[in-house]
Amino acid sequence: MLPAASYAQQKGEGSSPNTAGQDIAGQDIAMGSCEAVARLNDRIVCRDEVEISAEAIDDVTQEYKANGIDPKLALKHRRLDRLATIIWDAALKQEFGDQIVASTDEISAYNTAFKSKLDSNYDSDRKTLAEIEEHLASGNLTPDQTDSILELRAALRTSITFYEERARQREALPSEFFKMMADTEREMAEGFLRQWNIAQLLYHKYGGSVVSVSGRYEPVDAYSAFLKDVTEQDGFEIYDSEYAAATKLLQLRWDDMKQAGSDVTKQEADDYFASALNQFNPE
Repeated sequence: MLPAASYAQQKGEGSSPNTAGQDIAGQDIAMGSCEAVARLNDRIVCRDEVEISAEAIDDVTQEYKANGIDPKLALKHRRLDRLATIIWDAALKQEFGDQIVASTDEISAYNTAFKSKLDSNYDSDRKTLAEIEEHLASGNLTPDQTDSILELRAALRTSITFYEERARQREALPSEFFKMMADTEREMAEGFLRQWNIAQLLYHKYGGSVVSVSGRYEPVDAYSAFLKDVTEQDGFEIYDSEYAAATKLLQLRWDDMKQAGSDVTKQEADDYFASALNQFNPE
């Protein structure tokens, strides 16, 4: 393993990398306080960034033991996961910059479309429920048909009740809570759009298989191809063998996702990644 201070001196690098996180790392390197475990170009990853704090280890260990998990292996996995996340985020930032960040207008448009879809689903559910009640009242259904339609009626009633209860709760809230709710909705939209931007950028660059996981399309082949490109860069190094499996953990994540997801056709993927709002279009 090569300490970061020595690495920076040998490479002749300065102490002011491009991003805010890198500025901090650069200052640590300059002061000799960063023990580097990995780097991706000018993004140095210090051991302190991936280690579990001494204060948290006891609590984390007890939690793992209580769930029948080997604490030693679990803590190692958590460290690897932290490093993998840092490497992945740094690679995306270096490749795409601000393209992965949603604008204020994009967030606003997403939330408007999302709320419109909820309203549309509510109206559709009420219409379908009324039709179901007519079928049940007709007495022309077989026992199997009756059982099936009763299950559907129960699901629709739950959905309708949830929508109406949420609307009543919003009306009863003090005005100061609306800003809190708006902030929460904005943060959720921002998070979704960031992930969608990453997925569509990688999909359009690499193509390949796409799967649907919990309603979201994931370009798993593109994730794998980008990770391969990252790890084959001359500027990528993991200095400590303890962390060598970090990128393999990412690949396992994509492999598991590919197995668990439902296959998506190329046309479906093309439509989905044409606009973040296309998921709200009527099917």
